[in-house]
Amino acid sequence: LISASVSLATNPHWPPSQSPVLLCYVPTQGLPSGRGSFLRYTMRLSTESLRAVLLIIGSALVDAGAAFTLLLTGHNQVHAGRTTTAFALPRGVSEINRDKLMDEEKTIAASPKPFAIPPARLITLAKDAAQTGVGLENPDLLAEDFTFVFPVVGPLTKDQYLKAVKSFDLYGAFPDLNPQYFNFAVDPLEPSRVWYLSRAVATHKGKGGFGFEPTGTEIESPPQILSLTFNENGEVIKFTGGYVADRTAGNTGGLGGVFGLLYAIGHPLPFREARPWKMSLRYRLFNWLGRLRQKRAE
Repeated sequence: LISASVSLATNPHWPPSQSPVLLCYVPTQGLPSGRGSFLRYTMRLSTESLRAVLLIIGSALVDAGAAFTLLLTGHNQVHAGRTTTAFALPRGVSEINRDKLMDEEKTIAASPKPFAIPPARLITLAKDAAQTGVGLENPDLLAEDFTFVFPVVGPLTKDQYLKAVKSFDLYGAFPDLNPQYFNFAVDPLEPSRVWYLSRAVATHKGKGGFGFEPTGTEIESPPQILSLTFNENGEVIKFTGGYVADRTAGNTGGLGGVFGLLYAIGHPLPFREARPWKMSLRYRLFNWLGRLRQKRAE
C-alpha cells in the first residue's frame, strides 16, 4: 500500500430516522479476493463515534500506509460488497447545533413511559434510601428483584448485596465515614431513576471487616456518581455507584467505593481493577505514534 486517504461524506438523501454506518474500503490487489478492486465493510455508528474513528484512523493509520475511505451514508444494511459509490458533502454539515441544553421538566412530562411517582417525591425517596445505607438499615426498601451494579462488581442480588456490604463492616474501620451525598436529580429520560453525587471523607480508626490495623489515614474520595432506580411501589430495584467523575481528586488513587478506601490506607486488593489506572502499552504506543505524526506535520 503506497497511499491512504480519509474522507467524510454524507448521503444527501439520508433519512433522519436511519442510523449512519461506517464504510471501510480496503484495496484487494495482491489478495486472494481479487485484483484492482475494493472490499467494502459496513458497521453501524453514531455520528459522534464516526468522528472519533476518523480521528483515530487519521492519526494512527494513515502514515502507516493503510488505505481507508470513511463515508457517512444512509445505507441501513450491514454487509460486505464491491462498490465505490460516494456522495457529496451537503451544505451546512459543519454548522454547530448550539441548542445543547435539555428542558428537563418538559422532557419528563412528555415521556412516553410516565412514572407513577412524581420527581419531587422520588428525590425524597432517594435521599431517605441513601441516608439509611440503601437497604442496610431497612432491607424492606429494596425490591425482591433488586440488583447492585458498580464498575467492576455485580450485578448482585438483594441477598448477595446485603451479605457482602455487611461483611465489610465499613463503619467499624471508618467510624466517621461520611459519604456527603448531594445533587439529587431525576433522570429526564428515565423518570424512575435518581442520580446523585458523593464526595466521601473518612478516617481509618478501626479494623472493621478487613482486619487491617488502624493507620489514622484521613481519606478524601474523588467525586463519585450514583443512582437509584425505583419501581412504582417506591422500592429500589437498582443501585449503581462508584463511578469516579474526576480521578485526579482526593487521595484514593482515583478509585471509588471500597477499592479507594483500601488503597488510601495502603492495603489495595491484589488485582488490577482495585489499583489506580495505568496506561497500557498499546495506548502508550498509540499516543507515541500520534505525537510523532504531529511533529512531522509541523
